[in-house]
Amino acid sequence: MTAIEISDSGQVERGAYGIFEPKHNLINSGELLPLLNPSIVLVPGAAFDERGMRIGMGGGYYDRYLADFGGVSIGLCYSQCLAEILVGGIYDRCVDMVICPDVTLDMRRNGQNKNFS
Repeated sequence: MTAIEISDSGQVERGAYGIFEPKHNLINSGELLPLLNPSIVLVPGAAFDERGMRIGMGGGYYDRYLADFGGVSIGLCYSQCLAEILVGGIYDRCVDMVICPDVTLDMRRNGQNKNFS
């Protein structure tokens, strides 16, 4: 997985699992370039808990990316997708924040962000 800066909604298309991703033809043409040191990454998930643990789609792409990521990871979801506790495995990575339409959880502030490796 490679981080790409997106500045316009016309630069993305639905990819695997219906998740928006950069248009491949824009990457191949050089119009969109990889970011070397992104400061934030937006992380999709089917559910998040109060510690920042997430349930994704089972591929481990974001967990592998977050393992070496040095910036702030932000999970985006609807409030109905918040759970009290999700069970994480040894390779699962927590996000630093979860943003919902009516609540923002900042695990950096309350010390709840605990990765499991």
